[in-house]
Amino acid sequence: MEFITCYLSLESVVDPHRPVQNTLKKIGHAVFCVHEDETSFIFLFQLRTFLEEFEKFTQLITTAGPNLVLVSFIELKIQKNVQSKPDG
Repeated sequence: MEFITCYLSLESVVDPHRPVQNTLKKIGHAVFCVHEDETSFIFLFQLRTFLEEFEKFTQLITTAGPNLVLVSFIELKIQKNVQSKPDG
């Protein structure tokens, strides 16, 4: 599942950003810090939040087993999430 790989990659960048920032500052490389108000960081955070739903759906399917009701439920949730967040 490529989206799970993408989600985990984003999670590995976004989650530990504060400890990484602090370490970069301590060793004198603050120029490499990515600040939370930068467009690139905001985009990564929003993308991770969006993909998080798919990760939850994957866990649900692997534990419950795929069936038609579950597929309809997931499709409805995805449509609702996309419609409720047009700007990101």
